[in-house]
This record gives sequence, structure tokens and C-alpha cells, in this order.
Amino acid sequence: MGNIQDMQHHFERVASVYAQVRHTDPGVIEAIITHLPRDNRLVNVADLGCGPGRYSEIIVARLDSNLRLLCCDNSGAMLAECCRPMSRKFPSKHIRYCLANANDLPFADGCFNAVTTFNAVHHFDLDCFIAGAARILCRDGLLSICTRTPEQNARIV
Repeated sequence: MGNIQDMQHHFERVASVYAQVRHTDPGVIEAIITHLPRDNRLVNVADLGCGPGRYSEIIVARLDSNLRLLCCDNSGAMLAECCRPMSRKFPSKHIRYCLANANDLPFADGCFNAVTTFNAVHHFDLDCFIAGAARILCRDGLLSICTRTPEQNARIV
């Protein structure tokens, strides 16, 4: 996609319908959960490029009481779409929202057990994102990148 302004404009236009026109694979979350700590401590997860929260919502539903989730997106419109249904369905004190660029993560070193991104990595500068994710992950933390192939994207309206 073109420059940053073009991308921002695009997501402002599609934010309200994005979740309805995209496929969500809940099985991916199940695979991620198997690699997270199983004791009773809080699990800190950053969902980067969360969009309207399709995957964030599944993470919360599966880990609600043991989860501290930070939903991050570079688009204020997408973040607003994420926040609305999440706050109604999961009025948890453990969910936060952050307008942040995945290429320049404003978080402390080693503060997350997992960093996830779903179908957004193609918008990131991969080197900056990987370095930032490695920095904010705790020792033995999980980085999960889920994306579609160009062929899969071509089949989506």
C-alpha cells in the first residue's frame, strides 16, 4: 500500500466494515494459548495491528481472568472499532488500548509474555517490528505472526 497517509485514509474508510468482510481463524488462538504460561499469574499480551479486534476478542474470551491484553493499532479508526465491542463484551480492567506504530513500540523492555499480530505484518517494516518485538518480549516470550499468502488475499473481497 502507498505511503503512510494513504494507508491511514484507507483504514479510516474501511474500519467500520472491516471485521465483517475478513475471515477470522479462531484455531490460531488455540495454538498460541498452548504456548503461554499455565499458572495463575497474569499473562501480558500485546496484539499489534489489532484492527477492529477480531483476534483480540478471541484471546480475551479464552484467557479473560489471567490476561492483561494491550490492543495496539496505528489507525485510530481501527482502534475505536476494537474498543467498542470489547468494552461491552469484556468489561475487564485487564484490557487496554494504545495508538502505536508497530515499527516503533513505546513499551518497556521485557514486559510481554506474548506479542501477536494477525494479518497486519505486511504493513510493518519487518526489521523494525522484529527488533521491537524481541525487545518488549520477556525471556522465553512468544512472538506469533499470522498472515495470509498473496494468493489468499487475492481471493478476499
